[in-house]
Amino acid sequence: MKKKIILILVLLGSIFLVLGGCNLIAKVLISVTGSVVDAKTGLGIEGATVTLTYKGDDSSHRTSYITTSGSGGSFTFSDADYGEYNLTAEKAGYIFVPRDVYVSGLAQSLGTVTGFVYDSSKDQYTISLILLWNKTFQDVDAYLTFPDGDKTSTAPVLNTPYDTASGPSTGFMPATSGRETIYWDNKTSDNTIHDVYPAETDTRYAVQLDVDDRTGSGPETISIRSFPFAETATNSSTSGGADTGLPAGTNYTWIGVMEYYADAFSSAGNNVASPTDYLSNMG
Repeated sequence: MKKKIILILVLLGSIFLVLGGCNLIAKVLISVTGSVVDAKTGLGIEGATVTLTYKGDDSSHRTSYITTSGSGGSFTFSDADYGEYNLTAEKAGYIFVPRDVYVSGLAQSLGTVTGFVYDSSKDQYTISLILLWNKTFQDVDAYLTFPDGDKTSTAPVLNTPYDTASGPSTGFMPATSGRETIYWDNKTSDNTIHDVYPAETDTRYAVQLDVDDRTGSGPETISIRSFPFAETATNSSTSGGADTGLPAGTNYTWIGVMEYYADAFSSAGNNVASPTDYLSNMG
């Protein structure tokens, strides 16, 4: 059985009644909350400027709301109006991932705004996969698999999405023969960046599970900092086509494919997670 991971908004707020002459006027003050979290450490970010920017077409609507995250990264907008917004944060030294949200109830959680410290000298080519989920799920685990060495070929082949006989969660993981898997029980790749590129002095792991959130709603973050293995052949090429999604006549070298999965647990203590989501292949 598959379950989609959907952000569910939890509603919070207050209603104030104001008497004006003979008329009873109801004014709704909507309180929306959330948290700002470091995607690489899982810790709250205090002192970030959090902004809700209105995206609708109502010219009478307030265009933006601004607040500051407090202890543990929590924030509150106490006077937001209904509508669709862009939610983001700012703090010196951080890069944040903006999100679109909808304020629709009296008491609402906007969830998590994630950010991370960016080092231009080291992180220029890093890809971070950040997974968030709603609190309907007890936990969601991210998995990234990739070849354990250069599989240079002119015939790209994707793994079968699910393997019913092997893997940490039966019925979930792809076949693991000849592949590495990064997940909660194996958080780092075999190779460091220096192992792959000896001229580099960076000894961080080429691929790493930075955060494994088991109690909240994310983030669960995997960072890909470099190729996870040394390339043994770089000169082979062939024409692109339907298997690669590249235009015909495009030359490329097929090295292998990374596959990213999310495994959703509906209750605590599951050893095998029946509800799973197969998210994507990344060549």
